Amino acid sequence: MDDYTELQIDLSLIDKPQRVKILRRVTPRDLVQAIMSEFQDIAHLIRDPSAYRLVREPDGIPLDDEDMLLKQLGTQRACRLVEVDPPLPPTAQPMGRRIYLREQGSDRIMRLAWQPAIIGRFDDKLPNNELIACNLSDYSVSRRHAQILTEGQQVLIESLAPKNPLHVISPNMPPVPVNGRYPIQHGDTIELVRSQIKLQVIIL
Repeated sequence: MDDYTELQIDLSLIDKPQRVKILRRVTPRDLVQAIMSEFQDIAHLIRDPSAYRLVREPDGIPLDDEDMLLKQLGTQRACRLVEVDPPLPPTAQPMGRRIYLREQGSDRIMRLAWQPAIIGRFDDKLPNNELIACNLSDYSVSRRHAQILTEGQQVLIESLAPKNPLHVISPNMPPVPVNGRYPIQHGDTIELVRSQIKLQVIIL
């Protein structure tokens, strides 16, 4: 028997649907890791494979990461890559858009799955630690530096630390100091001035 078989996989989360050839004994976890390796240049691809999972098509049933993929798919031979939704904090609302921040330098990708999505650091003495979606605990930034939220289709950033400068840089434009709320768009850069951290905004 041939060790390989064909499979239809919907990669619309990061690319287009594709027909691929896989080993018959491959597990969903193996395939997700292979996808991460193949598409590592995608701007919004989270580097942690546990951020994704495969579901069966067309019924959307999640697949067991450890069991053989083909055994779970049966005769359909089709699956789809989806993001694993983090638990929604009790005081948050789902984010109205698919929004990611990419830290320049480290290329770390952070998905903003809820709003308000706080940029800052954890501090047990302060409330709303569960709302920190962009954790910069390794840096000297304000514990509650800024937050991102949506109003309809508009995405806004709000400065929460007036004494700690925050800029938004649009392509080919000078930095704009943010006081209060300011609209941001795909391709903008959020600059935390004193800590020299730059976060690329990715909105899909």
